[in-house]
Amino acid sequence: MLETKTNEMMQLQQERLVLINKIRDLNEQHANLFNTEEANDGEVYDVLWLSTEMFASGGSDKRVRLWRVDHPVSILCCQSTLVGCNHSVTRLDFDPESRLLLGASNDNGVRLWNVDNQRLMTSFMGHTDKVSSARFLSSTQVVSGSNDRLIKIWDVRSQRCIRSVFPGSTILDITGIKKGVATFTSGHFDRKLRFWDSCFSTFLVEKLIVYHLFCIDGIHLLCSTRDDTLSLLDVRKYQTVHIYSAEHYRTSTDLSRCVLSPLMAYCAAGFTFSFPMLKYITLPFSRHAVFSLNWNPSGHGLLSADKQKTVCFWK
Repeated sequence: MLETKTNEMMQLQQERLVLINKIRDLNEQHANLFNTEEANDGEVYDVLWLSTEMFASGGSDKRVRLWRVDHPVSILCCQSTLVGCNHSVTRLDFDPESRLLLGASNDNGVRLWNVDNQRLMTSFMGHTDKVSSARFLSSTQVVSGSNDRLIKIWDVRSQRCIRSVFPGSTILDITGIKKGVATFTSGHFDRKLRFWDSCFSTFLVEKLIVYHLFCIDGIHLLCSTRDDTLSLLDVRKYQTVHIYSAEHYRTSTDLSRCVLSPLMAYCAAGFTFSFPMLKYITLPFSRHAVFSLNWNPSGHGLLSADKQKTVCFWK
């Protein structure tokens, strides 16, 4: 009886997530841009909503593409392509105030583009290894973390590094706690979360190796960890509030993303978890490792990107 109820509940939840459109092959969409060497190396590493109707995708083809969702039929149209990276684009972030798009890359650099005119504004170079993550702290400051075990703060106006710190462990991800406030959190290979303030003082939280961090409201931090669970932390108390797991859930890779929906009704990490019921919803068509997920700012619509050049828009 309990099993039947659970199955019915999961079926109802699945029906709410209707597949609106699927870019079956960014392979085909990118055909005019790929050369022979890149054709088999086109994973999409990150997707990011820039508004309720526009999103960006970046990956191993060294480019960032801007897409628009045409309503009401939700057709996805590629609007433009941003170039400048010499290797894979690993991470994207966007500042709506300045209309600048940030891209971390495996070429040891961070690029900054203007979304309105598609121009490359600047390149932040200074890391000596792959840049795993880069984030806006404010419209004028950017933080980046790299496999060289350095965290750097960059000034957008002067285009220079204004602070550099060596935490001593590979940085897997960085997230700002709150826009406009010079505090952020970094996840490291040494099984620690580091909470940084404006003076670069840190408070360490022992955890399993953290792959990815996501903060939505300045209070709650969602972490994807190596033990195939998601942990929700209260950053005010540095305490774990909930741990989410599922029987078949496996963390894809150290590139895998996790996200919270705008109203914190759901979190997603390859699978989608319902917070109140602690049940998961399996989204079809994602047969390969899911690298990135991003919720539409409206709360209606989820983007997913996987290893086989596929981006899905769920609604």
